[in-house]
Amino acid sequence: MGMLSGYTNEAITIVGRGTLGGDGEYDKTGTSTATTAFVKNRRGIVRNRDGEDVVFDKELWLDSSETVQLDDKLTHDSIDHEVIALRDGKDMYGNADFIKVFVRVR
Repeated sequence: MGMLSGYTNEAITIVGRGTLGGDGEYDKTGTSTATTAFVKNRRGIVRNRDGEDVVFDKELWLDSSETVQLDDKLTHDSIDHEVIALRDGKDMYGNADFIKVFVRVR
């Protein structure tokens, strides 16, 4: 992960999105993974997969070896969040070095 590894000190849990139900929502029963992240507690606007501008509640930076997908559940500070957007984080040389995860409270 390069230089970012020293800053990933917040404990989080990622739960896979699971199975798509008849209502069009995932049941969030996938594999649970405990890891650490760098957490930016800020709100902002990001484009979702449909190209719509949506408000996010937190931005987390994860090691590029982590597996996270849109609609996964992410727990931080005992609060459940939903992953609404993912972006590549780049190091100072322009190489993809980590994953930027944008979430909103569920």
